Amino acid sequence: MTKEKKFDPTEFLYFAEELFKSEGSFSYVDAKIRTILGRCYYAVYLNCAFKVLGLKQDQKFDHKGVYQSIKSKGDLGRKVAKELDYLWIYRKAADYYPTTPVKIKGREQLWKTVVCSEREAEDAINRAKRALEKIEKIP
Repeated sequence: MTKEKKFDPTEFLYFAEELFKSEGSFSYVDAKIRTILGRCYYAVYLNCAFKVLGLKQDQKFDHKGVYQSIKSKGDLGRKVAKELDYLWIYRKAADYYPTTPVKIKGREQLWKTVVCSEREAEDAINRAKRALEKIEKIP
């Protein structure tokens, strides 16, 4: 029997930070940035689902449902939801639009133009950090 291994989704943020800091002969810059954008989103999304909402891995849950549930968790929840919305926009651009810039409508943010840049990767890391700090304080 295989021993169960628990993964902490916060590691996605740690990986994104390390990837952002990596220099040298990294020849796939666009893939690097897009990976950072996606991992930052999933670090926050999965922490919201598992830590705050108490969902289990075998339960069915979706992105919009997690977003709405977090948003209903008071002032801190609304602040996390706002960061999650920005990260969702970044992830959507990174994963589904190979040609940028692209305008994407968020759940709450009206429209944001995303170019998948280093500046946006750094912004995503900072937003994920802020969101994860707030997640720890949600009762």
